[in-house]
Amino acid sequence: MKYGIESYVLNSPYSLISSIILFIGFYKIGKLIFRYPALNKIISSISIINYQYFSFAILFTVTIFYPLILYPGVNKYFFIIFSFIISAFGVYHFIEKLKNFIKKDFYLKKQNFVSKYFLILFFLGYFFLAMGPITDVDSLDYHLSVPIHIINTGSFPKDILWFHGSLSGLGEIPIIFGLILGAEQFGSLCQFSGILSVVGILLKKKDLLKLNNFLDKNILLAILFLSIPVLIFLDSTSKPQLIFIGFTTIAFTLTFYNDEKEHNKKNIFLQFLLISLLLYVSFEGKFSFILSSFIIWICAAYQMIKKQNYLVLIYVTLIILTLFLPSAFWKYTNYDGNFINKIYFPFFSYIDGYYDFYQSLNACEVPCTKNFFLFPDSLARYTESIGVAIFSIPFLFFLKEKKSKLILILIIFYFTILFLLGKFSARFFIEPVLWSIICIAHSKINFNFKYFSFVKLLIYTQSFLSFSAIWFGVFTISVGSLNQSIKLKVLNRFADGYTLAKWVNSEITDEKKILYTHRSISLIQSETISADFLHYSTSEIYLNMLKSKKPDYLVI
Repeated sequence: MKYGIESYVLNSPYSLISSIILFIGFYKIGKLIFRYPALNKIISSISIINYQYFSFAILFTVTIFYPLILYPGVNKYFFIIFSFIISAFGVYHFIEKLKNFIKKDFYLKKQNFVSKYFLILFFLGYFFLAMGPITDVDSLDYHLSVPIHIINTGSFPKDILWFHGSLSGLGEIPIIFGLILGAEQFGSLCQFSGILSVVGILLKKKDLLKLNNFLDKNILLAILFLSIPVLIFLDSTSKPQLIFIGFTTIAFTLTFYNDEKEHNKKNIFLQFLLISLLLYVSFEGKFSFILSSFIIWICAAYQMIKKQNYLVLIYVTLIILTLFLPSAFWKYTNYDGNFINKIYFPFFSYIDGYYDFYQSLNACEVPCTKNFFLFPDSLARYTESIGVAIFSIPFLFFLKEKKSKLILILIIFYFTILFLLGKFSARFFIEPVLWSIICIAHSKINFNFKYFSFVKLLIYTQSFLSFSAIWFGVFTISVGSLNQSIKLKVLNRFADGYTLAKWVNSEITDEKKILYTHRSISLIQSETISADFLHYSTSEIYLNMLKSKKPDYLVI
């Protein structure tokens, strides 16, 4: 068995090349998936179709692989074969479409010159930012360590000593394929695909809106979305969040804005199945999406009932429950008979220490200021905020469409639940902000109102700050993927816990077991036991489990 991220990834720049090839390979698989006419018709009604290729390839891949790796027996060579097949598709598609790749994918030919190229540079900035070495603590903890465990054992970790490991889900599956091919950046490129999906929806032209400035409006809204500061942080990590935001946004748009009148029974079934599958995968990938998934699915289910499509509702619900059964049974058997403990929801937790753990996850960041998630209280926390995009929500009060009123009520409900039970973190506010932006994009409102110049100034001011921050990240962190010596300097400067891990790897042989108190356990090239439990419990149960593991060293 191999341990540690550096045992799996190729040296720079080969890791970057491998990541890009794998990304293009999944893009090609998605393109083949969309040859199915009914699926193509449904998604092309709400989005530029090319922007969804990668996301749907990942959607169907994780749906298939997730049940397989919940139980021991999946050989790592199965992952290896699949990874090489995908990369082969990537090489083929790269050669086939090199000249037309960017030209065909940007639906911006008639737009204002300045806005058009600013948007393209903004977009490319996120793409290059996702190519950097992984440096954040969550990624270096369970987002990378869980895929390494799956490669070594063929199944998800069951160790309740590793509290943060319990937060993993099917969002870690794509990272497995990246590690198999030595592609460190593939996890962050998956997060970039979430941005790709949302931009594809925002730039989609709808024939029912006959406005002279419609395309300019959608470019401005796309820039507003791209300027959300917290996207900068999420795009540069392996945290499976943006890709699921892309999934829930597709589901939201299909639910509220796919108004095709000629849908037959087959298309209605497929659309509701897609909505349910997108939401199921988002929920299984990260439980923080349970609230948004619940809201969207209830609205979609209500539409099925309203249109008397009862059989569609029943059949799709049974399909999703069938998909959920292996996961539910695994969680039930591996968490002391209570699968709720695997879920990010503290009120049902009875495994010792997990309640305090969940409470710490929901705690306000230090220094705690309740408004910083809207606007940063310092420049250092700029990428932890939502920024001016939050004003898109009160903008819904001025829209005349009935849907906008319903969406506003849903957003208020979302905020209420989050305020009472959730965490005040900018990343949990991205979805309702996106709902309001999409609502504005599909409205008939003309942007030539009295104070529009001021609004536009706010948007472009923040977009300039975010644009600058993105390219600063590209030139200070992403450059580490171009050369191995530069990468080591980047890791020394930015990677959480790298200096400590480097010392441990130099002093301890890989045959020894290490009880490690720092969270960045994926940096250690020996078998590592997480000391998570020490922060939340001193129960004898955990101490006995620790004794049975027989660690050789304790690193504090």
